[in-house]
Amino acid sequence: MTKYRYNIGVDKSQIFGTEIEFSEVSLKKLAKTLKKAKIDINYQKDHHPKKPTWSTWYLGQDTSISWDVGCDILGGELSSRLLMDTEDTWKEIKKILRLTKSSGASISGCCSSQVSIDISDINNSQREQEFYKTLIDILLLYEQDMEMFYMGKKYFERQTKSNYAKSLKKILLEKATQIKHYDYTNYHDLLVYDISITQKMYGIRIAEKENSQRLEIRYPNGTLDEKILQNYINFSLKLITACKNGSLDQEQLAYLARREIKLYEEKNNSIYEPKEKAFTHLLETIATSKEDIEDFSHQYQKVKASKKEKTI
Repeated sequence: MTKYRYNIGVDKSQIFGTEIEFSEVSLKKLAKTLKKAKIDINYQKDHHPKKPTWSTWYLGQDTSISWDVGCDILGGELSSRLLMDTEDTWKEIKKILRLTKSSGASISGCCSSQVSIDISDINNSQREQEFYKTLIDILLLYEQDMEMFYMGKKYFERQTKSNYAKSLKKILLEKATQIKHYDYTNYHDLLVYDISITQKMYGIRIAEKENSQRLEIRYPNGTLDEKILQNYINFSLKLITACKNGSLDQEQLAYLARREIKLYEEKNNSIYEPKEKAFTHLLETIATSKEDIEDFSHQYQKVKASKKEKTI
């Protein structure tokens, strides 16, 4: 794997964010440490204010992780300001992670990370439908491999995954058999209304507010490792960019997705097994540099190698 980078080759117009969950550390202590280090941080018990500006980082409790201890709270979540691929962004993320870790924070079996991506630029009918169709095909084919990549260091399914990052593949397969997947035309409504991925329970969530759209990638396990978090963000941005700009072979994806649906109808459980060769090809396709390929492949292979037995 390459060293931590200060530019990952993403267009500066692409806005993204991240959420970092952690255990153990006192939130008051952490807030004080971050402010002393001149990190622009807004600390409040409920870290999701009614009208956030997202011009600052927010620190607060998380119901699945935090513990009340008298007048303090142990464990919580850091939600980033709006970020771009700049040297300042990556320096800030690295600094925050190291300070959080040195303050005594750790990652428990419940902690997650999230990547949030602005997708307002696809908000027109034709481009939007092509984007969501491609995203659905990717999930039908490679969700289990994506979930493995998003485990970070080793194979481990966190305790809160079924509640906050539920897999979508089987739900999509069931829906596809009901509606004749490739006769369908409104893939946005399929996800938003039929499956309701606006809810905070799936591995991917679409958040819509004030005519803007944001895609939340909720699969990643928690981490305080800056390189792993950078890989989470980089892979997510490159994958969504590829879905948006049509650089993937959509005809091939459609063919493979139809085959996956047919195998599901035939009750062939091989569809739930990792697709190492095909997923590696996807990683190479969405990558924009040799460093991307090395980072993505190394993380995926490391997690895959740590898996002791197959699970469905």
